[in-house]
Amino acid sequence: MKYLNIVPKASLFYHVFLHLALVLLAVEIIILARQNEKLKNQVGYAETRLNIGDQLLIQDVDLIDSSNESSRSSTRVVFLFTTTCGFCKLNLEQWEEITFELFSKIWVVGLSLSNYDDTKEYARDNQLQFSVYCARDPENYRTKYKLREVPSTILTDSSGQVLEIWRGTLSKTDVKAIIQAASIHFGSPSKE
Repeated sequence: MKYLNIVPKASLFYHVFLHLALVLLAVEIIILARQNEKLKNQVGYAETRLNIGDQLLIQDVDLIDSSNESSRSSTRVVFLFTTTCGFCKLNLEQWEEITFELFSKIWVVGLSLSNYDDTKEYARDNQLQFSVYCARDPENYRTKYKLREVPSTILTDSSGQVLEIWRGTLSKTDVKAIIQAASIHFGSPSKE
């Protein structure tokens, strides 16, 4: 009979302990989130990432594969990736769809922030259907153009001014939005 009296007390103790642990974890998460925001603000995170209106020039790069070199419109779609990025690989199907839809109108390129040999192997192994460029000095290129997030899909005009940015993996809705945005900007007067 003593055992039956202990069970409710142990159960009550367990529930109180569990609730206190959950409250403590919630408080820690809130504190960490605030610290993260403070750190981002201290290092100027928003200023150190590519934004609409910034410049992204396809220069100081080497051509790896010229699958789509024929189109030279005033609008460009740039697929920013690294060869080791798993999310970039998830975007390949969407990037191929965008390339297929825009090939005859828009200059569609992949821009790798990995080294030349890895990029060449990656383009070959994945049979990329868009032109692929590799930054000659990936770290310097990242810093110069504030390229912090891969994968990114970037719409620019012919002067390299960023018109739109889609960061991360692309949904079907994103693909439609990219095709629509590129089509709208296609043929817009060049600022060069």
